[in-house]
Amino acid sequence: MITLTKSAVYVVQGMVKGKSNCGVRIKGTEAGCSGLYFDITLDKKRKGDVVLKNHGKFSIFTDTETKKALYGLSKKQFKPATIDHVHTNLGKRFLTESHMLRVNFFEHDLE
Repeated sequence: MITLTKSAVYVVQGMVKGKSNCGVRIKGTEAGCSGLYFDITLDKKRKGDVVLKNHGKFSIFTDTETKKALYGLSKKQFKPATIDHVHTNLGKRFLTESHMLRVNFFEHDLE
């Protein structure tokens, strides 16, 4: 459903290095004309979180309500999305092609 490119995995591994229980959180935030929107942030894993994918040194996780919302969407509403880490004229950043996902973490988070 949501994957990270090799480049994004490499950068996130560096961001969470030495920090216990940190990973990528997907959180349902609001509903709009196009459906539900989800924020993607770096965060600490909390009690009750559900791991969606394990990347070895970190996981992609969410809370149970967001998982229900993610898996309740039809494939027509939510297509699989990829998060990439790229170098642009605006600097290094994480990007996704999905209009329903907002990537809200930067290389200085969790410091």
